[in-house]
Amino acid sequence: MQWDEKDWEYRAEGGKHLVVVNHSLHKILRFIKVPVGVERNLNDERIQIERRLNYEKYAPLLSEFEIHTDSGELVFLSADFCDPLFARIDDDRPNARKLLEVPRGPRYAVLQDDFTQSNSSDSSFAIEIKPKCAYVQPNLRSCQFCLMQLEHLLDGRDVNSRCFYCSADFFSSDLSRKKFAFKNLLENPLKDLRFFKDGELIFSMDTLEYVGKSGNDRFHEKMDDLCGFTDALEKIIEDLCNSLGSREFFSDNQKRPFSDPFDPQRKRFKPLES
Repeated sequence: MQWDEKDWEYRAEGGKHLVVVNHSLHKILRFIKVPVGVERNLNDERIQIERRLNYEKYAPLLSEFEIHTDSGELVFLSADFCDPLFARIDDDRPNARKLLEVPRGPRYAVLQDDFTQSNSSDSSFAIEIKPKCAYVQPNLRSCQFCLMQLEHLLDGRDVNSRCFYCSADFFSSDLSRKKFAFKNLLENPLKDLRFFKDGELIFSMDTLEYVGKSGNDRFHEKMDDLCGFTDALEKIIEDLCNSLGSREFFSDNQKRPFSDPFDPQRKRFKPLES
């Protein structure tokens, strides 16, 4: 691939990948990160990416609902592209993420469509949600995600990450559960929620780290200003939940049964009694 690295900008990163974006091409590149100072074998990197792409190729769940998807394609990028790119965007990266890096030198990456930008001239919003590890093991009343959060708290990682968000709530047809999940992700986005406007990141865990928790209130106000009407964020979330297939099972004055293992009033991380 013959690209000018100056046309690519830092977009975001998670625990394993770093993403850069080219706004004119409406494309992103996803690179694998490793601990600082660790060398990464190029052949191992290629095999790992190919394995993931092959899995996504044969698991087209969203395409069954006529939703456009792009698993991406493997691309090879020279050191002349990668080295100046990562040197230039280093200041854009959150300090908390710099324990991992993309090794210098030539790299393999995944090239994908950028779904945070609209192909039309109209402004658009995009929401990135990652409801990971939502399965519930037998004889437990918490999903794998909640158990992993507890493990991180107990061993000293992500000490501020505990919240009432449960990824399994996104897979419920109960509208109140989906809205409850959104509400708690907005309070603590973790690595699982990002908002974009016209391709620019406007809300995430990383943005809150810069402005503090007061950024939650300001984000609600910002969405009202951007949309031109009040309670914009709440209306967007409700429309999104409805489009994902939800309905209200309980009225506002009804209390949901405590036997529901995902009831927001229950204490999470507590296993079922044997």
